[in-house]
Amino acid sequence: MKEKEQVIEIPITKVKEAKMLKRKEGYEDQDFIELVASVKNMGIIEPLIVVKEADKYQVVAGMRRLMAGTVANLLTVPCLVRKMTKEQKVKVRWMENENRKNIDAMERAQFIRELMEEMGWNQGEVAKKLQKSEGYISQHLKVLYGYKNVRDLLEKKEISFSVARELNRAKNEEISERLCEFARGNNAGDKQVRLWVANENSKKEMKKEELEEMREEAEISSGNIMELCEICGEGKNINEIRWVKMCRSCRSIIQKGK
Repeated sequence: MKEKEQVIEIPITKVKEAKMLKRKEGYEDQDFIELVASVKNMGIIEPLIVVKEADKYQVVAGMRRLMAGTVANLLTVPCLVRKMTKEQKVKVRWMENENRKNIDAMERAQFIRELMEEMGWNQGEVAKKLQKSEGYISQHLKVLYGYKNVRDLLEKKEISFSVARELNRAKNEEISERLCEFARGNNAGDKQVRLWVANENSKKEMKKEELEEMREEAEISSGNIMELCEICGEGKNINEIRWVKMCRSCRSIIQKGK
């Protein structure tokens, strides 16, 4: 029969937070405000799970309760002190995060990145340890390392994770930024955004030389038409340079020779 764990009261100043359990929304979150009120009235009912580190204790589960106890000016907090391997701590931390009410995709992605850095795991190893698919891990990291404008909207909860995932498929930031506005303004779903992205990605991207040619032609007055270049004799759009009419190629050669 497993021996019952003993709950002990530990001075709150000796309990330190775990890096990967920090909460993003802060102390103004309504659920947290209600938790603080409960702690003030009844104390912390469910003990924190901690591991001993030198003369301190690190939280493995119960970060919100520790924060609430700090705000409520508690002198001690109830804790279960356990000996845990790194992998065991990781699994408990993950479950602690997943059980939170307001956790979002960006926080999950940040947790995964920090986990990979702390444990030295690759995506496959993280997926196995957290019992998730490699696709799940990969999709979250792609959002984390994707276009900034997409991350910003996702953090503000103005688009969903699935929409953010599709917007990051855009072949450049200009397309993603334009489609971000469409998605937000039209409250679009991921299927619609996927079609938009595919359509924009399929459009022909003009070469630098073609864009330069268009700029130069735009600078030429509407009176200019196709004429013979007086340098090479070829029929091209002519840009008059004082008294000599020449095409773009000839002008480039002449300018290089200056």
